[in-house]
Amino acid sequence: MHATVSHTLGPSASFTASSVTRLTNSDASTSYAVMRTAPGIVTADRDKTVWKWRDRHARRPEEQPEPKQSAVFPHHVEEIWAPSGLPSNVIAVSPSGDVILSDEDLKVMSSIKVPYSQSTLLKSFVFGPKECTFMLPRFGQPLEMVVMCFIMAASRLKLRILLAQSTGELEEVNECDLGVYEDVICISCDPSGYTTILARRGDWWLFRLGHDSAGAVTATPLDKALCLTGLSLDLSSNGGPRIRCNPSVISVGSSFVLLAGISSDDPAELVLLLWDIQYSVVLATQRFPLPSTVGCSPKSPLILELVPVSRSQALLVLSPTIITTSTRTASAMASRSTVLVAPLTIPPASTISLSMGKACDTRRWLRNLHTSTQTMVSDEDGGRHRVMQSVRQALEQGRPDAAEAAFFSWVEQETSRLHRLRKVDTTSDGERRENRSDRGPVSKAHPKSQHRKDKWKRTSSPSLSHQFVSNLLNGILRPSQPSDSPSPSKIVQYLINRRAVSHAMVQGGLLPALRRHQDWESIASALDNVHDLSEGDIVCLLLEVVRSHRLRQNTDPGGMQVGAPSDVPALPNFLAMLVVYTSSSPTMLRSLLKMHLTDARDIICILEVLEGWLAWWYNTNPGLAFDLGDYPTAGAQASMNKKSDSTERSKVPSFRSVITFLQSVLDVHFLTLLHYTPSHSVIERISRQLREQLLSVDDLDRLRGPLEAFVRVQSQSFPQRPVLEAGENLRQKRREAFEAAELTVGPYQIEELVI
Repeated sequence: MHATVSHTLGPSASFTASSVTRLTNSDASTSYAVMRTAPGIVTADRDKTVWKWRDRHARRPEEQPEPKQSAVFPHHVEEIWAPSGLPSNVIAVSPSGDVILSDEDLKVMSSIKVPYSQSTLLKSFVFGPKECTFMLPRFGQPLEMVVMCFIMAASRLKLRILLAQSTGELEEVNECDLGVYEDVICISCDPSGYTTILARRGDWWLFRLGHDSAGAVTATPLDKALCLTGLSLDLSSNGGPRIRCNPSVISVGSSFVLLAGISSDDPAELVLLLWDIQYSVVLATQRFPLPSTVGCSPKSPLILELVPVSRSQALLVLSPTIITTSTRTASAMASRSTVLVAPLTIPPASTISLSMGKACDTRRWLRNLHTSTQTMVSDEDGGRHRVMQSVRQALEQGRPDAAEAAFFSWVEQETSRLHRLRKVDTTSDGERRENRSDRGPVSKAHPKSQHRKDKWKRTSSPSLSHQFVSNLLNGILRPSQPSDSPSPSKIVQYLINRRAVSHAMVQGGLLPALRRHQDWESIASALDNVHDLSEGDIVCLLLEVVRSHRLRQNTDPGGMQVGAPSDVPALPNFLAMLVVYTSSSPTMLRSLLKMHLTDARDIICILEVLEGWLAWWYNTNPGLAFDLGDYPTAGAQASMNKKSDSTERSKVPSFRSVITFLQSVLDVHFLTLLHYTPSHSVIERISRQLREQLLSVDDLDRLRGPLEAFVRVQSQSFPQRPVLEAGENLRQKRREAFEAAELTVGPYQIEELVI
């Protein structure tokens, strides 16, 4: 996203409404803006003055821009439109709902006032007549646009529909009464007729616009009002959420609606929900942390607005409440507006197949969806809430053991409850099989399905939602507070080993929070089970491990270790985890090694470990160029060799990973090592080992030509014969492979997936 055209108006200029731009051709555009304050605008003309600019996108620097034009409308302007369907007209709507149609030079051509003494404009939309499928088609008419104004009059929400024609005329089609609503904060509307109305307390009404036999527009409710929950609302109350912000909704095509808001959890996050209002379900959810540039104060609500760009993109604008200069605080001065681009992938049409299976995702954001389901969810969420309160109270009292006891007690209770549910399901299945046996013979259960049931029974672990794990981790690690008290590391390790943790769940990142608590066991578990860790955080940890390794080396053989933490892992162990984790991104690794590893003494320690691994690989498998385990004649022997040294090999990364990491280190720091004399010995040892291996590879490469034909025939004669373990039967293994292929899920099959 970049600026194509910009104008500097000065610090005293402010807008009444969002400016609009219309492309006149591929190289020129026209912009309109309603000015509230600016130099030269008197008080009587505020919110009435409209400025116009013509811009050429490829204008040369020496060319002078065209001067702006200014016009004063007869009444205040709340929203302004410059639709491409009327290239020579501008549409303006007043705060009360009056509509003005002018030409492109801002000369008023016609206007229509609302027939009410008091009314308030909530939202207006402008669509092309061919797009509006809820209206009767009009043939033989000039260029025109449909103007839809949602106004509040006499405590009722009304929809006024007008037609703006290129001839300069405005025609009122009809008015539709939508009912009585209070505190409407946002409205979305689509040309197909799907309309939503969102109230301040989270009530969300859904409509479908249509027309009767006479052509009058009508509104039909799609369902009962939805009650949103889990989002922060600007209720202007002392007991409200930490961040006050109203959600924003826009239509992104047909019955699909994009809703943006801020979660009511702690820490608060930005939430994007893609709804299909035809079936009242959430199709997709995206959460990400709030930008640091946005001020989060309970006294000043945050303004959030979604702006539609296209069917594949939308803009999300976050801005603080406008504060006068005299009362602006330092935090308010530091906060600024943020514009985010949200890429969208919208289905081509709304179908019931897309909505199937989305009840669980939808239930998270709704209240009183169904009585029975809500009761079940409340019981489960109530247990999570209670364990969260118990863990927090124990940590506030400085008792991490009590926090761990409370958490694992909840885990045992949930596991027992799930076991009972599994037992009830198994009993019901047995009764159904007995009933079927009375009617005829019953086929034997498939061994693959029986294995799936056994696995289901073994995995009766409590469900861990994203929000529950995020709140629990932030409550345990407390990234915003000093780490002067011990943390219940067993809880963190349990969550990590369950693969329920991601890097972004903790404020500031998972690894920095664990590093502050010196929880190296959890760090090791994270390197094995968390797949989105920051490589920069891992390299920073490597630097700390290297420094601890050097302190241990400098310690007297029989003396005490002074300054080296005892819980920091050994350098070979941590380096092995780092090499395996960063093997897929060598380019990023080089830049991080250059940034963090600047001391040649630290680099020597790493090279010594790498040199030891190379020596181990050469001594264990001198012929690294060959992998005879793929051939049937050597299969059993290869399997025996793997069993014999499995314990030792698990501590050493693969040869390819070691070479890749070694190459990254030498690419970055080779010149530094050449100027540092103590590093020459380890470099010479590494060079000697590599030279010997390269010579053997050159000698063996001469056999490629004579043996290539033999290898081709051998591979065709024995196509990937599997290596059998002790006690395995080849015929039984082939039968299981065939049965597994028969169980493959086809395009019209349904299979249960357990996560």
